[in-house]
Amino acid sequence: MKLMFAGNLFKDKIIKIWQYCFNDSKEYSDFYFSRKYNGDNVIIALDNESVISSISLNKHILKIGNKIFDVPYVVGVSTLPEARGNGVMKDVMKFSLKEMYKRGNVASILMPIDARLYTPYGFSNCYDMLNIEVDVFDLKKFKLSGEFKAVNDSVYSNDLKNIYHAALECKNGYSIRSEKYFNDFITEMNIENGYIYVNYIDDCPTGYIAYTISEGVMFVREIYYTNIMSYHSMLRFIFNHNTQAKKIRINTTVDDKLMQLLDNPKESRFEIKPFMMSRVINLKKFIENAELKTEYFEPFCIKVIDNQIDENNAVFSFFYENGILRVNHFDNGDNESDELDISILNQLLFGYMDINDIEFIEGKRFKNSESMKIAFSNLKGINHINEYV
Repeated sequence: MKLMFAGNLFKDKIIKIWQYCFNDSKEYSDFYFSRKYNGDNVIIALDNESVISSISLNKHILKIGNKIFDVPYVVGVSTLPEARGNGVMKDVMKFSLKEMYKRGNVASILMPIDARLYTPYGFSNCYDMLNIEVDVFDLKKFKLSGEFKAVNDSVYSNDLKNIYHAALECKNGYSIRSEKYFNDFITEMNIENGYIYVNYIDDCPTGYIAYTISEGVMFVREIYYTNIMSYHSMLRFIFNHNTQAKKIRINTTVDDKLMQLLDNPKESRFEIKPFMMSRVINLKKFIENAELKTEYFEPFCIKVIDNQIDENNAVFSFFYENGILRVNHFDNGDNESDELDISILNQLLFGYMDINDIEFIEGKRFKNSESMKIAFSNLKGINHINEYV
């Protein structure tokens, strides 16, 4: 078996694997392979010149803390049935992690079908989604403001982009979207028989909603807004579909305030679910690039356990320098170092957990607990990603 990047080769065979493994319509498959696919970022496993497995490392840009990172998004993890159960995907995943490191990537993300498939490779959940289910008549009290315009073409892409970033700029971690992204998003929603509407108040774009309606259920894939008036307005917009949909399902940020806005929230369902996993690929480079602000702390060491990327599987010394967290390899070993798996350290660095959370889960107090709490004190925040490919 040979592992390699596809480049300009084998696209037709990769499409066939995708179509076999994923329940996508032909229209969506055509959209993906014309708009999103890049063979230079697709890893394949070849067996006698036949593609038996593939994985794509689609480029995304993430804001993590206050810094911007180019991050590969692992999608299209697929293997033909005749090659399953033979460890092919294990080899492909290991190869992809090493290649991401060689390319200079500091982190990666993926949306798992089953998280257990990816935890052995150092991925851990860092992004949750709040799923809300509400009866449409519970939204009757909200007031409509301004006007709504249907989005059918790229004329509205800049408005969508501005609303999105204004809504998420206070979040700790989210995906940076371009106008091109929203051009593709508009096409994707059209293919999925969905709709996008922008709410304009005083001629200013203040919110947008993207949704589908099927069998009496409105599924709100995205709802972003820049102020509470626009949120109220979009909730009323949803209510105005009460002859088409009785149940409303909304995907939104974990800090959404609809629970506080409803008169009787007990009749609705609010459920936080894991959504996106992430993984630090190059620990030293990640911390250097993040320029994490901190107060002075006594230097300490962490023995990092990473069974996939050798360069991370080492003892690292953490120290304070001019208000910034710094790190170096510590080659001599250290009996006073604490031990952390890369998956746990990943959740710390992505701001998903803090040292108190980790100590509670691990059931122990770290030797360098106080220094670690100071060093990583400014990381925890609200993460949000709602990307699918």
